[in-house]
Amino acid sequence: MSPLPSFKTHPDPISTEMIVASQIERLCCREGRGFIYVGPASAVEAY
Repeated sequence: MSPLPSFKTHPDPISTEMIVASQIERLCCREGRGFIYVGPASAVEAY
């Protein structure tokens, strides 16, 4: 499992459950990082 980077705007995303442990692989390279973001997403435009 790769270590998480430091997030300036969210110092502890694991304790707030925005990032959780996961063995899911990325489609592009078939590798996993050990974590996955499960929080909300936002965008400038709505589709």
